[in-house]
Amino acid sequence: ATDSPVAADAVRALDASFNGKSPFKMKDDMRGTSTKAGKIDQKRTAEWSADIVAYLSGAAGTAPDWADLVLNQMQAITGTGSVIEGATSTTTVLAITSAAGLAVNGCVMVNGEIRRVTVIDVSATPDTITVTPALSDVPTAGDAVTAGITYQPDDDAANTQAALTLWAFNNRTAERMIGGIAKTWSLSMGGSDEARMTFGGPARRADRLVAVRLTAGIDNAVTTIPVDDGRCVPSDVSVASPVYLMLDLEVLKVTGVTANDLTVAARGAYLTGGAAASHLDDAILYPYQPTPTLTDSPIASTAGDIIVDGVELQMTDFSVEYDSGIVVREGEHGDKYNLAGYAPAQGTSGGGRAVSFTANGFLYADTTQHRLLEAHAREAVQVFCQQGDTAGAALAVEFPGVRMEEPDIQRGSEQITVSLAGMAESATAEAEFFLMVV
Repeated sequence: ATDSPVAADAVRALDASFNGKSPFKMKDDMRGTSTKAGKIDQKRTAEWSADIVAYLSGAAGTAPDWADLVLNQMQAITGTGSVIEGATSTTTVLAITSAAGLAVNGCVMVNGEIRRVTVIDVSATPDTITVTPALSDVPTAGDAVTAGITYQPDDDAANTQAALTLWAFNNRTAERMIGGIAKTWSLSMGGSDEARMTFGGPARRADRLVAVRLTAGIDNAVTTIPVDDGRCVPSDVSVASPVYLMLDLEVLKVTGVTANDLTVAARGAYLTGGAAASHLDDAILYPYQPTPTLTDSPIASTAGDIIVDGVELQMTDFSVEYDSGIVVREGEHGDKYNLAGYAPAQGTSGGGRAVSFTANGFLYADTTQHRLLEAHAREAVQVFCQQGDTAGAALAVEFPGVRMEEPDIQRGSEQITVSLAGMAESATAEAEFFLMVV
């Protein structure tokens, strides 16, 4: 994390909620009166959430803007693409010029279809890779095998205490979260809308930075800046943890605060600000915000498929719910903040990570109906969904094994509808769910 927001880390949000609380309780030692005699400070708390459009980068193999949010509790597999070689490929085993740049559980796109790599064989010529689910058609020589990015669960995230610094801006105010955790996230696809994602979780600390005014004019050299409210920066701002404020075209690096006087580093050009300058009384200081660098390639809703147990279904929408299941450490004695860290989720007591899907659609006799029999038999089946079919603007998810709930059937209208849902499972650690971006 950095002391200031970074333009390249910006995410275009539909909505965001950053809430820090400074709780307290009234003193209990009232004697001879019912008047409350003061307060006892309690540990500070913080929670955040963000709703975003799942824009992609527009270039295959380039991470989307929201990648850092996913990587908080997941890990990435990248690769280098190739081309189909010769005429020996099938819908699942692809003969390619070179598999050197690919890895198991990485992903590729072939003729608009995203698939996960399960086996790599370089013992013969040409190299081969096995993919899942099967392609709809056998590829031909010269077809591109475009590499993408696969995100999968990471059991080690808690051991390394992965955390985020998050900024939310609204006009000239900012909310800053330090030690944020993307504990949960969701993804929705299908229908006529673009793919969307929602992230949320706790954070260790929340700070509110607001606009203030100079109470006297300053020249281009002074390092004590008088403002009308010194609470515009955190009280523990320091050289090691500065805050950056805009003042006209200049950026000030705030390293301390005493009452309503801000202490700043030697005046000069910081971040994207201009040279030190003089400023008039009543000039406005506000949190520094860079011009965001955004990649805005939406995932079209006009292409894609939903495949369950190797059969393409006629569903209307598909959603994923991801809960990392981490166990947070809270309330440690002597700590001014409630959240102290977290531990990996273990399934020994019914906990653990929970990744589930829901798909809604019409009941078709030859396809969806047989999925109901699988649910009734408690069979584990593969579930796959892709939206978009253009490199740089396509996304897919795969659950290698899901035991679906037996659904209710809605029979009260002209078209019979059904909702399929289930929880991911895997005998192999970190392999119950894959998010693939090409």
